[in-house]
Amino acid sequence: MTVANGDHSVSDYLLNQKFDYIFFTGSSRIGKQVMKKAAENLIPLSLELGGKNPCVVADDARLDFAARRIAWGRMH
Repeated sequence: MTVANGDHSVSDYLLNQKFDYIFFTGSSRIGKQVMKKAAENLIPLSLELGGKNPCVVADDARLDFAARRIAWGRMH
């Protein structure tokens, strides 16, 4: 897994690459561009748009800890 932060020039560059899967969190405006490019290249994706507490819980995570930490992050 790789995380990339940056402005539109970074996303433009990245969206021209061939990925196995895209997980995007951000605005719905940019999410539409990501979805369009992923569809053109038949890349599966997940969009988390406009949320304030995005997270990924791994298959091997302890759900009691994950739930507590996610709830804490949402409330603070």
